[in-house]
Amino acid sequence: LITGCAVVPMFPFYDESTRRYTIRFLPALEAFPGPDSKADLARVNAVMEQHIRAAPEQYWWIHRRFKTRPEGEEGFYA
Repeated sequence: LITGCAVVPMFPFYDESTRRYTIRFLPALEAFPGPDSKADLARVNAVMEQHIRAAPEQYWWIHRRFKTRPEGEEGFYA
């Protein structure tokens, strides 16, 4: 809001066969931000959720907190 910059969703994907990353950019969000910050947040979360659900294995690697658990505790996603 302060800078007037476009918000461009970007998602990295790792290809194990080539051992390379591909970056996918979506079109900039239209009319963003809007007058309702909660609606803006819901919109960003919806975009992220859509891409995470399409390839959840691509999401977890970036968040170390999901990879390890304290000794003796069950994993979140096991």
